[in-house]
Amino acid sequence: VGDHAPDLSIHAVLADPDWVVGDELADLRAACDDAGATLVLRPVAVGDGSPRHDPRRLATAYADVVEGLTGTTATPV
Repeated sequence: VGDHAPDLSIHAVLADPDWVVGDELADLRAACDDAGATLVLRPVAVGDGSPRHDPRRLATAYADVVEGLTGTTATPV
């Protein structure tokens, strides 16, 4: 990102902890650290195994990002 958009600031990265695991999670954490961003893990998937967002979960996760809540919360909405 820095090479292509040097003035872009990334404050937070939102990811579903059920979809980003293992080495992918470690790589994502490292990328967030490099960008100076906070990694926010929230369940945002529909829950049926399909790669779709649940609108209510996603809205709640965005609200957490805007309010500055970080870390992992696995509480379904």
